[in-house]
Amino acid sequence: MSDVPTNFEQLIDTWGIAKFADAIGVSYSTANAWKQRNSVPPKHWEAIIEKAPRKYGVTERRIIQMGVRAGKVAPTPQEASAA
Repeated sequence: MSDVPTNFEQLIDTWGIAKFADAIGVSYSTANAWKQRNSVPPKHWEAIIEKAPRKYGVTERRIIQMGVRAGKVAPTPQEASAA
């Protein structure tokens, strides 16, 4: 797997569930459930952007793309036409 995750499951797996949970301020079981669902509630995205190790390439745009893939946000018209 690349060091640059393309979805929430990969991000949490690459970061490590326990480290992810500690950084974001949620329980291990919550982080594990998010990993299993490949989905993170949008209210936690800002914390992920701020605290993710730089090598993961987590940006606001990447998190939004992950959210679109997880069905948490609607794609932009450009993303929809590219699909």
